[in-house]
Amino acid sequence: MTEEFEPFDIGVAKDIRTGVQLSFFWETASVADEKDKLGDIWRESYGIGVRLVMSSGIVFRAELATGDEGSQSILFFNYPWTGF
Repeated sequence: MTEEFEPFDIGVAKDIRTGVQLSFFWETASVADEKDKLGDIWRESYGIGVRLVMSSGIVFRAELATGDEGSQSILFFNYPWTGF
């Protein structure tokens, strides 16, 4: 959505935001305990996500999804696989 290189200082965080990204998603999948029943039961979910990318390499990501099995929200600070 945006690409900036303006510094910010909000007291608990000080960095340079380089990008704001927005995504919408929808998925459908089949689930089954046995291979031959795959395709008999389907589930759907959809949602929205926002990502802030900082010049220091830190990424803040928030997602909200809802579907046949309920709602879920996720908040990431950096990516979970960054340490690998």
